[in-house]
Amino acid sequence: MLAVCGGKDGVLSGAFPPCGVCRQVMAEFCSKDMPVLLVNGEESHDECTLGDLLPYAFGTDYIKK
Repeated sequence: MLAVCGGKDGVLSGAFPPCGVCRQVMAEFCSKDMPVLLVNGEESHDECTLGDLLPYAFGTDYIKK
């Protein structure tokens, strides 16, 4: 699980999502089903998956291992 914490005025039900560059880096190193906890500076939070945050991302499915 990854937790993203930010200011009190987030956009997703009061939670604070990561920026696009951060989402892309996560997509290249983590699986689409990795849980992501979006937290603001207070008590509000949302939980989703990396795939929810960045659908159709260039990620681990496209990188040869």
